[in-house]
Amino acid sequence: MMLMRPKARKCQCISATTTTVIPVITISSSLLAVIFIIIIQEYISNGSRRWFADDLPSPQVVNQWTYDELDQHLHELSRWNGFSPAQFRSFVEHQIKGLALLKSTDQKFRFLEVGIGVGAFARHILKVFPNATGMGIDLEANAISLAQTVLPLDRIHLLVANMLSIPALDSSFDYLFAPGSLCYLNSHNDVLLALSEFSRVLKPGGGLCVSMLPSLTSDMGSCNIRIPKSIWNSTTTTTTVEKKKKSNKSGRGGGGGIFGLQLVAMEEMDSWDLPHSMGRYSICARKEKEKKKM
Repeated sequence: MMLMRPKARKCQCISATTTTVIPVITISSSLLAVIFIIIIQEYISNGSRRWFADDLPSPQVVNQWTYDELDQHLHELSRWNGFSPAQFRSFVEHQIKGLALLKSTDQKFRFLEVGIGVGAFARHILKVFPNATGMGIDLEANAISLAQTVLPLDRIHLLVANMLSIPALDSSFDYLFAPGSLCYLNSHNDVLLALSEFSRVLKPGGGLCVSMLPSLTSDMGSCNIRIPKSIWNSTTTTTTVEKKKKSNKSGRGGGGGIFGLQLVAMEEMDSWDLPHSMGRYSICARKEKEKKKM
């Protein structure tokens, strides 16, 4: 039998003399600077969002805690370390005393907590005010999962959301609490956007309390931005974004305070003599009531 010789294959090799041209992209120094700033801001944002959430226990673990263990340890999961249960209760109540809420604990109201974390602050509010209901938002899904484990879901709705775009209708809440979350924003304009949203979702006459704001000369701690006290006496009613759009939506306030939020109390938290309060200040404000049409 005759064996057939295989046909020679054509070589697909590239000649040694072949050269490859690599395109060179020139990036200006100003563009590099912009890219660098964006990367740093994203790093800061993600870092501040996750700084307490990376080592959270599972909801299954926390679900096994007793009532007393929740009192003792829940706030520690949000890095509110160093408090006894009594001190943490005092810490929460100091933050809302500017609105005199504690004068009537049987009142019925709906509140929003911005940056609810694992739910320690809201848990105490719901215990002190048995007729209150609310909503809590946070950027961190793991924290929301824990809050859903420890808070009564028939009284509070929890979801992952951003304070710059609150998923709620205008005039939805009687009170809004932001205990330690506002200073994690990255720019002055973001603060204005947040305050604009706070005003939008508050009912006329509704109350706002914001805390853990770094004072002028204090250490920034884990905060990203220092919010000057003068902002609360501002009569700003428009953010930079809104100016560009040439719009000023109704329900965002008029005069008498920033976005119609009239300052009613400002306090140096040092006087509380509690952990985490040194070098910080807190405020409470009320949204102006709608003027009656003549």
